[in-house]
Amino acid sequence: MKINFRAVRIGKMKRGQSMLKDMAMTVIATTISIVLTFGSSSIIEKSQREKNRRQTVMMVIHDIEENARTFRELLDDEKAKIELIHYLTNNIDNIDDIPWDTITTVYDYLLEGNSFMLDDSKEKLFQENQVLWSSLDDNTRIIDIIHAFFFERRSNLNDINSNFEWKKPISKQDNIHYGGKGVEYGYPLEMRKILSKILKEPKVQHFMHYSYLRQKKYGEFSYWFNRYAEKLKFLLGISNDELRSFVEDYEQLGRTATKNDIIGEWMMADTTSSSVMYHYRVHYRPDGTVSVLSRNSFYPSEFQTANNSGYLLFTHKDVGRWILEKDTLFTTYFADSISCTCDLYDLPLSKHGNDSLRSIYLSFSNRFWREYEYKNKKEVTYKEYVRVDDDGSRMEITRDSGLSLYYEKSDNVNN
Repeated sequence: MKINFRAVRIGKMKRGQSMLKDMAMTVIATTISIVLTFGSSSIIEKSQREKNRRQTVMMVIHDIEENARTFRELLDDEKAKIELIHYLTNNIDNIDDIPWDTITTVYDYLLEGNSFMLDDSKEKLFQENQVLWSSLDDNTRIIDIIHAFFFERRSNLNDINSNFEWKKPISKQDNIHYGGKGVEYGYPLEMRKILSKILKEPKVQHFMHYSYLRQKKYGEFSYWFNRYAEKLKFLLGISNDELRSFVEDYEQLGRTATKNDIIGEWMMADTTSSSVMYHYRVHYRPDGTVSVLSRNSFYPSEFQTANNSGYLLFTHKDVGRWILEKDTLFTTYFADSISCTCDLYDLPLSKHGNDSLRSIYLSFSNRFWREYEYKNKKEVTYKEYVRVDDDGSRMEITRDSGLSLYYEKSDNVNN
């Protein structure tokens, strides 16, 4: 039996078939596009949420570690100040020979101040911005730890500002009274007499007695804060390197300075106006030398009258050397380079009186710088971190203590 096979013809489809095919292909393409679009968006959104979550927690971790560092510094400061007080009380009969900076340091330490505060901006950010909280709602342990830290910090601040062991023995009212005597009878002799009397008072002895408790509390505050930080780093797998990189991007402005950026003359910001009492200028030279020139106007209260505004103008200069290593500036100044001048303007004194007053203040100024700034050493070296803005006209210098100072290139300031 003969069987005939009909081959399938491949050629033109009928018009209806072509339209159906085009529609099917369009539907498939659209469906794939939608799936890819929403799928990609979902992946990107999830990745962004994870990034936001990590950055939010790292911001809090940095806040916790900064607070822990503050309490460690308070602990060290407490130890140093109590040691100074013991030194003074043991040498009370020779207090006139005690360096002036030691006298003022102890007096300021015993003086009542404003309430102790820590930066709570991160806590307010969490309270006011629920978006940040929502990025953490899949991990209640993280939220609990952050809440616990904020609660404990508030409790610590309340202890410091209200508990008796932190109550300073010299009240603000006492300070006004003592300050008036200092002006009336002259510094520094009168303040030495005042302090020698204060140190014998029971309230000062009471304050000194509780130093051990303040030290214990500062150490505990720092320890527990660090525990909170370590827990958060563990839960999210945040390494110290990742946190350090985040902090650098989060805190630092501008860019790393080069040697060419630093070379030149700089004026400390906020001292550029002719109306301020203090001017500070530093000159970094290409040969590695550096000089600092400061001018400080001083108005002796005993010469103040309704018709007189006389003042003394101190000029102080240091010379040294500088070197930049990556982002770190090492500056060394030499004690034997100190030079001071004192000019008197419109003070109602005779020539002899002017010469005597100038001599007294120059002697005090030289002694002050050698004892306070140089600690009676031949030289002193500062380690500082330096950055500049994009056009190199402003500079930020940060010391190990965390204090940041800002400078402007002298071309951009009033000379």
